Parts: sequence; C-alpha cells; structure tokens
Amino acid sequence: MTSPQERYDLVILGSGSTAFAAALHAAELGKSAVMAEFRTVGGTCANRGCLPSKNLIEAARLVYDAAHPRYPGLTPVHMPFNWAELVAQKDEIIQEYRTHKYESLLDDPDHMQVVPGQARLVSDHEVEIQSADGARRLIGSQILIATGSAPSIPDVPGLSDVPYLTSDLLSSADDPWGTELREQPRSLLILGGGYIALELGQMFARFGTQVTLITRGSTILSGYEPEIAEALTEILSPRSSRRKGCASSPERRCAAWNARERGWPSRSSCTAASTRLPPNGSWCPPGDAPIPRRSAWSKRAWR
Repeated sequence: MTSPQERYDLVILGSGSTAFAAALHAAELGKSAVMAEFRTVGGTCANRGCLPSKNLIEAARLVYDAAHPRYPGLTPVHMPFNWAELVAQKDEIIQEYRTHKYESLLDDPDHMQVVPGQARLVSDHEVEIQSADGARRLIGSQILIATGSAPSIPDVPGLSDVPYLTSDLLSSADDPWGTELREQPRSLLILGGGYIALELGQMFARFGTQVTLITRGSTILSGYEPEIAEALTEILSPRSSRRKGCASSPERRCAAWNARERGWPSRSSCTAASTRLPPNGSWCPPGDAPIPRRSAWSKRAWR
C-alpha cells in the first residue's frame, strides 16, 4: 500500500535545537517545515545531554562543597540526599524546558510540526516515516539531516552479553528507549577518558559512588592539548598522588583513576584498580606486567 504523501518546503530529520532553528527560520520566510523524530522532541542536549548532566553535576557540587569547605572555621558537613528525588526533579526540569522551548513553538502545524516515527530516505526529496499509526511519506523541496549524536559502543568481546550503561543514562523518565538510570550504583566502571567520562565520573564520585576510569592511552583527554590533560589531572587528584603505568609503551598501557566516597581522590596504579575486579577481568596483573592493548577494556561496564 502506498503511504499518504505530504508536501513541505523543508523536511528535517531530527527535532533538536538545530532542527528547530531551521524550522523557525523557514517559518519566518513563509515556508512550511516538518520535523521527523524517532525519540523525544528536543534532541540530545535537552533530554539526555547538557541539561540533565549539568543539573545533577551542580547538585553533586553542593554535596561535595558541604563536605569540603574552602574556608578555615567552617566545619565539614555530610549532606544527606535522596537519589530518587534528585532524578525526579531533573525529569521535571527537562519536561518544563522541553515544553517551554520546543513544544510551545508547535502551535501552527501549517508552518511547523513534528511527526513521530522512524525516518527512512526513499529518494532525493522523499522521507518515509514508520510509526505505530502506520506509514507517512513526506516530500520536501529541501531535506535537512539534523539527527544529533549517539553514544559510540566499542567493539569489546562479551560486552553485548552483559548489561551496560551509556552516556544516555541521564535521559528523562519518558524516554522511549528506557535508558534512564533509576538507582544510584555503588560502583561504576567507565570506559574512556574524554570530557563526558570525566564530568560524569566526577559527578557520581561526589555522590559517593566508587568510580574507576579506564583509558586505552596513558592519559585522560588524549585527543586534546597535553597541558589540558595535565591541569585536569592535577585538579582531579590530590597533590601527593602519583600515577604508575602498567607497561612501557603507550599502546600497552592502562590508566586507572579510582574515586571513592569524597570527590576524586588519588589515581591508583592499575594493579590496585584490578584488585576491585574479578580475577579474569583484570587489566593489569600483579606486578604491573604488560598486557595487550585490547585487554585495556573491561567486559563489564559497571558492577
């Protein structure tokens, strides 16, 4: 059966900030625009990226600062918190922001609207949308791809056989993919040493989760200027800490940062980190013996 055809000046894949900016500009020019969204209106930043992460990062900072006052004469205080309530207020903020910044702009469907469903390009100017209500075919004079970002899953043997999290763990409760982390983990193993790994790792550590960060290289933020990595390493570690590699070459080295109940304490040697893992899941055996590069990844994302 042929899908019903609808014609627009602009068809956009995605409904994040870039998609809405393009649709709004089209509307200002008197053109019609339609956005196709398979997940949640508002895209990555509003629903599972910038907004929820910065909200909980700030809450974690308050907890940490209360326990680590910067001025003499201030007594450290352990601030109790309720993880479920923190997640609930984060979800409420996401919903309010989404309603105010995005959904409120969809009051004129003749100029701008969102069609839910999975999009598939069928020609240079045609997009087919599959949803629970059936198929729709959108024809646009122009097509804009603004699908945003998604976590990259590493090819780790055994990873698909165990439950694991991605950076989407801060998604809102109404995310159709069901990726939200509803309970605070006692321990968290993070594969990667980029800026997202660092900010989420420090956040969970400040909430009291035991965090271990594993990188394939010898430093964090390996794709950035070394001065930035050195500065952040100093900030995230006590002045007296020292780092010990498990092998002589960068390709065969693993770096483990362990965060305990307060903030982001000392980076331990890989041997110390491996004692917190099952014997067959260690990255660096006792004695800091060299290991193959691919073994620098764990078969478990967190436990």
